[in-house]
Amino acid sequence: MSFSNLLRTIVKLLLSFVLIFLTGCIASSSSTLPKSTSISEGYPVLTPTNGNALVKPIASYASVYTYKDLVSQAKWIVIGQIIESKETFNGSRQVSDHSKPATDSYNIAQVYKISVEKYLKGSGDKEIYTAVNEGHLINANPSPAEIEQGRSKNTVYGIKVNTRYVMFFGSCCNLSGTDIPKRDYYGGIIQPWLFEITAEDECVVRSPWEFATTYFPRLKLEELIKRVENPDDYTKFETPAYPAPDSNQGENSKDPKKAYP
Repeated sequence: MSFSNLLRTIVKLLLSFVLIFLTGCIASSSSTLPKSTSISEGYPVLTPTNGNALVKPIASYASVYTYKDLVSQAKWIVIGQIIESKETFNGSRQVSDHSKPATDSYNIAQVYKISVEKYLKGSGDKEIYTAVNEGHLINANPSPAEIEQGRSKNTVYGIKVNTRYVMFFGSCCNLSGTDIPKRDYYGGIIQPWLFEITAEDECVVRSPWEFATTYFPRLKLEELIKRVENPDDYTKFETPAYPAPDSNQGENSKDPKKAYP
């Protein structure tokens, strides 16, 4: 092989490596561009943007550990009853235009109508609405059957009509769009935000955060109201004291009982 041919071969190889490198960069960059965003409460749907140091993201959820922190993050705390299940819409929205549903995914946003019994914090109408994410589908145009199938796999909240709840709402958005009735939608952006009130007047936390029941155990409604009205008296975890960590425990443990927060 002559020197000139060898030189041309080397140049071709270098150009090939450069092209492969640039192609990889473009593919990597384009894959990070968001095609859609989510604008209603969910699993989680509302993206937490508070930034408060007390809000600790756990397993993709912005979570708090005490009633003091939970109360401070909520703008409205409501005792109310779900009186009607309303529309279902795509909680994933186009980034450039939130009035339009996303074209690459479908978050099952179920609208519920709430009859407010009492505002423990904040004020508002006697009847309000919330949109709760009850599942996620890759298909952006699912059939009603596919929506129900996706909903059946989500047992996190299990919201029931004619059931009372205590709700810690952190946002209220006036939404409208081609598929969304124009109205104010309240949403919980911090976990846990939803407590079901049983027939025995006990409050049971409903949350996708796996440790919610650890830090917010079942208690009587009157006791929860005390914690809302006097949050400074409830600044510590309502769990047994931590044992001294052993060789299998540490700050990286996923179990809050086995690691100091």
